[in-house]
Formats: sequence, C-alpha cells, structure tokens
Amino acid sequence: LGERSYPIVFEPLSALGDQLAKLRKVGRCVVVSNDIVGPLYAEKVLASLERAGWKPEYVELRDGEENKTAETYLGLVNKLLDLQVDRKTPVIAVGGGVTTDIVGFAAATTLRGLPFANVPTTLLAQVDASVGGKTGVNTTHGKNLLGAFWQPFLVHVAVETLASLSDAEFRCGLGEVIKHAVLEETPDPSDAAKLVPSTEFMEWLEANSGPLTKREPQALSHTIRRCCEIKAGVVSADETESGKRALLNLGHTVGHAIEAVVGFG
Repeated sequence: LGERSYPIVFEPLSALGDQLAKLRKVGRCVVVSNDIVGPLYAEKVLASLERAGWKPEYVELRDGEENKTAETYLGLVNKLLDLQVDRKTPVIAVGGGVTTDIVGFAAATTLRGLPFANVPTTLLAQVDASVGGKTGVNTTHGKNLLGAFWQPFLVHVAVETLASLSDAEFRCGLGEVIKHAVLEETPDPSDAAKLVPSTEFMEWLEANSGPLTKREPQALSHTIRRCCEIKAGVVSADETESGKRALLNLGHTVGHAIEAVVGFG
C-alpha cells in the first residue's frame, strides 16, 4: 500500500499510548468503544493514552449487529463534530468488527478523512475486520453496503482482550482463522513469480489446536500474526476488491445471504 502501509503491533493495552505517539503528534484524540467492551477496557485504554501525554475524549456506542446502521454512523459523525475534531485528530476504535467498521467509516468521511487506529478486542476482528481498510454499515438492502475503503495508521493487537470472550465468540474467530489457512499461498518452486496453495498454516493449526483452544498467548499471537500476513498479501495486491481480494469473502457471501433470509442484523 506504499505510504498508506501501517504497522500491526502485538502489545498490551497499557502500551497503546506510546505506540500512537510513535506515529502521530501527541495531542487530542477520540476513543470510540461500545457498551460491552467499554466497561471492560476503556479505563485501561484511557489511562495508557494519558500517561503518554494524550488528551483523550471518550465516546461509547451500542454494541451489536443491529446497531451497525446509518443512524449509528451519523450519530458518531455528529459527535465527532461536536468535539470539534480537526483533520489531525486521531480516532481510535476499541472493540470488535462492528465497532471498527462503524468508526472507520466515520473517520473516512468526517472532514473528508480523519486518521484512525484500530484496537480490535475479538479474535474475529484481530484476524480480519481490523485489517485491510474495509469500513461501513448495513442498510435495508444488505450488510456493509454503505462504506468506504479507509486504511488505519495502526492496528494494535492486545491478545489479553481475548480472555473475556465467550466460547461461542471465540469459535467464531477460529472459523475465520481456518478461512485464512485455506487461502494461504506460497511461491511455486518451479516459478517464484507464481503462487500456489499452501497447507503449512493449516498443518500448524492442527498440530497446535490444544494450546490455541486453551487461548495460550503464544499460540494466539502466532495465529493472529499469520492471518494478518495472509490477508495483507491479498489486500496489497487488490486493495479495493476489483479481483483477487474477493477471495477473502470465502464463506461470507453465503453467510450474508442466509442472514438476509432469516432477518439477522
């Protein structure tokens, strides 16, 4: 992505303020979370920012796919404007994929573009939603039909947040991990310019399923990092999904169709 490339760092929440300070001039910022994640982690996030010299404002959205709407998005835009942000004010999304999608879209369009960082707190968001620059909300016609491509300047992965996930929520993330393993590629031994399917990551997952399902930090960090590497390889070749990036929709298209039929979200 050239000058729009960004780091994905694996650090605790307590290091967030210092990480942001490495990339942006310290000053005002806005933290946006939701009513599930906020009570768990907002205090720690805000304390980290303040220790590093930031002056954070805090906004809390309602969580859930049913709140991933144009109304929520416009409400956040107006809140950012109420806070008198300018084009140098970082907006920091702290939450799962619904939160990072809404906040990213608001950042993309408020004042024609604000810098934003993602602090994903679910496994699904850490391996997929927070990386790649897709942002948006749902409409009555379907999911994610109103949005923009807007890259964050930082993705801060704090594996510690996965300890608070329910087993069902954690398994949702594992499904996305398996998708990335299916999509893994490696240079063709006979022609390095070509890529061929690889089973290396899938084999690693099978061999390390015990530590991974027990949420051991080392296994989680390796898994998330490898998924981000696989996704980054696809996104860097097709940022706006005009071709190869459509592969990342594996399973999503059918899933969204089922959701549309049953009325979910």
